[in-house]
This record gives sequence, C-alpha cells and structure tokens, in this order.
Amino acid sequence: MSEYVSATYGPPSGLTDRERSLLVYLAVKSVAENRHCSEQAAADLLDDAAGRGDMHIRGDQRRSYVTYGDPAAGGLVLVAAELVVLRQLAHPSGMLDN
Repeated sequence: MSEYVSATYGPPSGLTDRERSLLVYLAVKSVAENRHCSEQAAADLLDDAAGRGDMHIRGDQRRSYVTYGDPAAGGLVLVAAELVVLRQLAHPSGMLDN
C-alpha cells in the first residue's frame, strides 16, 4: 500500500499519511472550537460527512486544504495549511517517514 492518497479530487496530493493525519486533526480541532463542542463530537460530525463523501483534502503546490461540500464549488474550507509548515510539523526529523 502506498503512503500517498489513493483517491482524491483533482491531481494527486503527494501528502504522506502523517501529513493527512495532521490535516484531519486540525479539522477536528477547528470544528470543535467553532461549534463549541467536544473533539469527539467534532470527529463524529466529520466522520459522518466523510461517509457521505462531503469531506475532501485538496491543494496545490503551496497549500493543502480540508474542505466540506462540493469541491467543484470550492467547498467550505475547514483547514488551510502551508505545505512547508505541514511537512515540518508532520516530519520533524526532516525525513519523509510515515
């Protein structure tokens, strides 16, 4: 199994599992804070949305985003992360280990 996304909207993300996990964690934190609910309740909401196909990780060469809704219409951005920072946080050793 590859360390890269197996199915995404648009071009391949090139994100590692750790980078995607960090984006999802940030999305949970964002939803919990904005909805004034627990992280577990936020995670459940996002999990339900993902099950309906409403959650997407997308990006370009500079940023990655976690969005809710139709990606063709832009979707609601839950998280936006600069790839350089995301990579540094997910891989503090500098190695792209998973």
